[in-house]
Amino acid sequence: MTKWKSQQLSNLASITMGSSPKSTAYNDEGIGLPLIQGNADIKNRLTKPRTYTSQITKECAPGSIIMTVRAPVGAIAKSTVKGCIGRGVCAISATKISQDYLYQYLISQESKWKKLEQGSTFSAIGSKDVKQLSIAYPESVKEQAQIAEVLSTVDKKIDLIDQKIAETEKLKTGLMQKLFSEGVGIQDENGEWQPHAEFEDNGLPMHWGFLKLGSVAQVTSGGTPSRKKASFWEKGTIPWITTGEVNFNCITNSSQKITDEGLKNSAAKMFPPDTILMAMYGQGQTRGRVAMLGIEASTNQACAAIICSKKLNPHFCYHYLSSQYEKIRAIGNEGSQKNLNGQIIKDILIPCPNLEEQEQIALVLSTVDEKITLLAKQKSETQQLKKGLMQKLLTGEWRVPVEETEAA
Repeated sequence: MTKWKSQQLSNLASITMGSSPKSTAYNDEGIGLPLIQGNADIKNRLTKPRTYTSQITKECAPGSIIMTVRAPVGAIAKSTVKGCIGRGVCAISATKISQDYLYQYLISQESKWKKLEQGSTFSAIGSKDVKQLSIAYPESVKEQAQIAEVLSTVDKKIDLIDQKIAETEKLKTGLMQKLFSEGVGIQDENGEWQPHAEFEDNGLPMHWGFLKLGSVAQVTSGGTPSRKKASFWEKGTIPWITTGEVNFNCITNSSQKITDEGLKNSAAKMFPPDTILMAMYGQGQTRGRVAMLGIEASTNQACAAIICSKKLNPHFCYHYLSSQYEKIRAIGNEGSQKNLNGQIIKDILIPCPNLEEQEQIALVLSTVDEKITLLAKQKSETQQLKKGLMQKLLTGEWRVPVEETEAA
């Protein structure tokens, strides 16, 4: 087999550092070229520019490797277009190595850039950093291509799972719109569900009606034990949930835990499984997101805890609040942020069909959630498979057989 070598990226590829055009040249009319400025213009490892620019500074060709050079540093994608690249990225085109192999190798280096960012105030890299990046590769171009093919096959599997997740989430959205407006119906004498035949003036099935959430559920919140007391946190065993973990999911674990002492000496409370958590404030899209507790846990004060009465099925309530996310996050208190509070959450109107229909609606939507969870697990497992393959194939620990007669 041929030998492996290691060279600086500048010896193996042409590198074009981006340069941002003036903002006055930006447009949405398709004048000039699509502008690729940074991570915000990348989705699923493909460029997805948000605007155009009529002032062309530096260009990239379709198929070029795009690497971000400003935080987050080192993210890798492929350009889908001939574009103008801003100073947040650079474009890389292999000259003495397989382009597909180089793409996969640069992906394998992303975690190293992340560790560098996390351990310092490091937030950008320059031309010298990119040029001096060390690339390990087999001399055989055929072996390079075969390694890239193995890894791209796994990428295609991940893309397929992503498509299935997107399709299933779209199905769930459609089901929620239908079920929370039309219901599943009424059970006949044989236990079969028959569609509702009578509807109120507001379009909802007869006898549904809306009730304020506070009239059919207890709404409270948690608290944070003092960070100055090590005994409140060290060797903690009680799950302590923050808004970052509330993301339309069933929570079965937590990244942080508190002790019994921390629980007793703070406003933190214990909440049982099937408690619904709602993020009352937080950065980005956090506010208004909900989650279902699958375990007994405590929360911080930024999470509202909703404990349903016997009149309200918690899974029905969870799915309904999920469906109303955009509306809920838009009704927070005015100020620097539109934060939610307990009273706002209590005043949320929720449809209340009879418990049997609530349970049936929840069952349908929970079944779809289970499918999404299974797909997410498959994606995670496939990503771990690729990570393992990269560690073996991109270091030469595992070799891909090639014809011995091939020239180096």
